[in-house]
Amino acid sequence: MQGDQTSDIEAAVFSLLREILGDPERELKLSDRLIKDLKINSDVLTFEFAIPLMQQLSIDIPDPAWLNVYTVGDTINLLKKYRK
Repeated sequence: MQGDQTSDIEAAVFSLLREILGDPERELKLSDRLIKDLKINSDVLTFEFAIPLMQQLSIDIPDPAWLNVYTVGDTINLLKKYRK
């Protein structure tokens, strides 16, 4: 079951990032930094990435927890941590 949860979280993260970047074929790595490498500004990360991800996956994450998210991998790990 855990593998299925991880794969649907990864799929949701990658899909939404590709949508935000406007490139459905974009190769993404877990080490990609959201702001520095992918050039996504903080408002977009909040309103078009974090909030929609939590809604889509039915995961509630307190705002302060997002402050330590820098990479694609950080995002996936945070979502897995708070998934019940």
